[in-house]
Amino acid sequence: MLTDEAGEREYTKIKVRIAPESFSDIIFGLALSIGSLILIQSQVLTWQDVAWNVLLFGFSFLVIAMTWLLFSRTISVLLVEVPSALFLNLVLLFCVALEPYLFYLLMSGATQYLLSFTSIGYALDVGIMYVILATLASLVLKQERTGRIGQRSKLHPMVLKRFRHMMVSEYVVGALFLVSAVPVFWVPTQIGHLRFVLWYSSFLIFFASHMLARRSESKKK
Repeated sequence: MLTDEAGEREYTKIKVRIAPESFSDIIFGLALSIGSLILIQSQVLTWQDVAWNVLLFGFSFLVIAMTWLLFSRTISVLLVEVPSALFLNLVLLFCVALEPYLFYLLMSGATQYLLSFTSIGYALDVGIMYVILATLASLVLKQERTGRIGQRSKLHPMVLKRFRHMMVSEYVVGALFLVSAVPVFWVPTQIGHLRFVLWYSSFLIFFASHMLARRSESKKK
């Protein structure tokens, strides 16, 4: 039978485990909702404005939605007791909550200077988000290598392989966003500023690598 002190410790662990998951759902939901409100408030004069606003919102939605999916997949198997896990969760949620504000500044940037400055902040914010996601995935792999703190590993080898692939892809996306914040990438090209091109290409690389991994798994089966 548990003592009062041991029972209190177990209860605290349960609270700590449940709270981040519920809190994260609220933060992600608010981020998407605020993004929609920003789209509603934007000025529309022509159909090109509508298409451009929808395209921009689609990109912001993709960033938040992918972050939520990757975060949910990782946090479902990551023990709260793993050192720094809770801190990384909080930093990630802060960056997610900040994304709609930076997105709003991107949408309303009246001058090239303001757009350049805001895009640097957005690149750093999203880059940090994906580096944290990759770090959380690495913590999952680490906890499996140590046998879930003395217990037998519970994740299938195929699942672990997917986590390794996911971790590498997240590091690549995060690195491209962080590198794009360097001022030298604020140069115009035929398809937009080079900084934005790096943003778009990072997700193309992510999806392409995911499809290749899936195809490799199906061939092995």
